[in-house]
Amino acid sequence: MTSKAELDLELRLMAIEYVLVQIGKIALINAGITPEQAKQMRENGREAMLKETFPGLDAAMGDHVGAELADRVEVLLNRIEILVRETYRKASERES
Repeated sequence: MTSKAELDLELRLMAIEYVLVQIGKIALINAGITPEQAKQMRENGREAMLKETFPGLDAAMGDHVGAELADRVEVLLNRIEILVRETYRKASERES
């Protein structure tokens, strides 16, 4: 069973992620980033995160932390990518 403190923390993280994804979408759209470029940014972001090192951790744990962080960042970037694609799709439909 989840405690109230754990639930509160999870809800706060979800809210932060939601806002970050919305801001990311707005930033990419305003910069004129296409859905294809957003996909490339996501892929490049994952590769960059996997190359990160974490001083103070042994190599195996550092690799694990890097992979976990890369997974989480990729999820957020993927959500942004989806919203960018959806925004362009809706704009295209309005123009038709």
